[in-house]
Amino acid sequence: MLAGFLAAAMVFGMTPLQAFAAEGQQKIPGSQISAVSQNSKISMDSYVQHLFRTNANPSVSLHQHTDMSLLSGMEKDLYDKVVQSVKSVAAGERQSTVFSYIETTNCTPGNINATGQQAINSLKKAYEFARTDCPYDMFWADTSAQMNGTTEYDYGRLTLQLTLTVKVSSDYAENGQSGTSQVADAVSAKMRTAHQASANAQSLVSKNASQSDYQKLEAYKDYLCKNVSYNYSAAEGTQDYGDPWQMVYVFDDNPKTNVVCEGYAKAFQYLCDLTHFSDSTVQSYLVGGTLASADGHDGPHAWNVVSIDGTSYLVDVTNCDIEGGGTNDELFLTGASGSVDAGYKVAFGSSWLKYDYSPEETLPQYTTTELTLSSRKYDASAATPANSDPSSTSQPSDNTPTEVNTSVSASEVNPSSPISKALARAVRSVSSCCEAKTSCAGWVSIQLGSGFANQTVYLYEETGSVLSQIQHASYTADSSGTITAELPEAGSYVIAPISANPTVSTVSGTIEVAQGNTVPFHVYSGTSTDSSFSAGNSAVLGTRVYHSFANGEAYYGIYGGGKLNAQAGVYANGVKLLTVKMVKAPYTSDTTVDVQKKQGQVYWFSVKPDDANAKVGYAVGNGQVLSTRSKGRDSDGNYLFGFKVIGSAGNKTGVYVTINGTAYCVFNTTVAS
Repeated sequence: MLAGFLAAAMVFGMTPLQAFAAEGQQKIPGSQISAVSQNSKISMDSYVQHLFRTNANPSVSLHQHTDMSLLSGMEKDLYDKVVQSVKSVAAGERQSTVFSYIETTNCTPGNINATGQQAINSLKKAYEFARTDCPYDMFWADTSAQMNGTTEYDYGRLTLQLTLTVKVSSDYAENGQSGTSQVADAVSAKMRTAHQASANAQSLVSKNASQSDYQKLEAYKDYLCKNVSYNYSAAEGTQDYGDPWQMVYVFDDNPKTNVVCEGYAKAFQYLCDLTHFSDSTVQSYLVGGTLASADGHDGPHAWNVVSIDGTSYLVDVTNCDIEGGGTNDELFLTGASGSVDAGYKVAFGSSWLKYDYSPEETLPQYTTTELTLSSRKYDASAATPANSDPSSTSQPSDNTPTEVNTSVSASEVNPSSPISKALARAVRSVSSCCEAKTSCAGWVSIQLGSGFANQTVYLYEETGSVLSQIQHASYTADSSGTITAELPEAGSYVIAPISANPTVSTVSGTIEVAQGNTVPFHVYSGTSTDSSFSAGNSAVLGTRVYHSFANGEAYYGIYGGGKLNAQAGVYANGVKLLTVKMVKAPYTSDTTVDVQKKQGQVYWFSVKPDDANAKVGYAVGNGQVLSTRSKGRDSDGNYLFGFKVIGSAGNKTGVYVTINGTAYCVFNTTVAS
């Protein structure tokens, strides 16, 4: 019979292969990989720089690409697991670099030895590929590694628990110790901060996605001036001027980490790189050189040049920041007198600042046209406003992706069946345009019919539990019942009239919910008040309000707490949204209700799949709120999973297990104050 897995990792030496019994747990002789030269290692600073660059340009990857066709079966599965493991260490999600993987395969008693050794060889090959493909993610490793494992055999089924131990470089180990398998607390904390800073920058861009191009630029400048202060210590030479962590310091929400001009300019450029501007002519350039002032101060400086419709303007966010000793908006999208070669002077009152481009770093990178500044400040009053109601504006210009015309019948905008087939056709047309264009946006003229003349409708993207940029966007039809809307990307869209029946849901019909599982979804209402959310039978379903909006949009969840096969309706504003039938979850867990834990706390729970051979995974919805931990499977078949709370008070995320490829939300965790 099955002897059960060991509760802790076992270390095996390079002893000769021993004979295996037909049943029970046996050791697999280990295998080792030596460290590569430390001169070839990538530093943590390089990883952070590449992390931000990758987010700004997804075509740039943190990984190289070996030939995956050279991996097959168990090798490919282990490769994916190893890549995820090293990435979790690089992100600060875990500190231990001892990784445990479980693989199962059919086997005869006479092949246990060979199969076990083959598994070790597969892990070795997977690690070698991962080491090649993930040089940035493995900045913390000296790349030497040891592979060991155990096997358990039971009636033709061989289960292998494989252990990969990667040594941590002394640069990133606690107290600088070499040969350890634990990343230092301070290193993990810095990496979590770097990832959170990157996410904060992307969140800022998403928050302003619906604004006009000018409003986006202005919002970025205002954010930097409000959230960052000038680092006088660095400017005075007590800190390195070229600190590669300046991008992190800008977006880490820490008032104690500040930057010099380089940080302001790089952060503004980064936000622009992340942004999809409605006008494709909007470009931002990061430039440097020297800055001189009327009071006799001069020195090296970094700033930005923003080009709009082929005309360039100066943006000096450092000196827009009052705390930076500056002039607020007088140096935002401003004009200047001078030339590219002689430099540009900006005068305000009785004072002035003179900007000279660096002949070594800036002039060779850009054309004269790009660096030639307007003599006048940008006219914000002439800027195109945010397109919140495309039906009231002119048709898109030639630089807007191809327009798609379609019609929608009345039945297709019925809230009881809101998915529009006509919109799906339009989206496919938009998608085909994407293949030839850098932007996936597309204008869609939708003929609703005269019955919708002058009526207002909702158009939003059906994304389940993920908020999108165009959700709860309202459009007013013209006298012929036509609306014109912009679809930012290919997807599945929903259209619903506000006047007919104001409440629609991204989940509808009859759905099955596993006992103890939570299903999140969105509700959209034409009312100006929050939706009233309830279950028809509280003994069957529990309701959760994750987020509610004053405009009638809400993010809800339903928790399956009833008996097997029990049913209940789900309602919002008196409208039945869906029917839920209770089914059994393919696992049992000792935690099925939501928990609240404080930052720094560690929490463990167990999951046992009904199928002992099921493939089990574990994850959290937001790695910036919880960092995952695992102790593997015990002798009774229970998987022991855990997490450490790293998010801020009020943060919330789901905790998920995956059984044979299907994810289940076991419970939700909120960070307590």
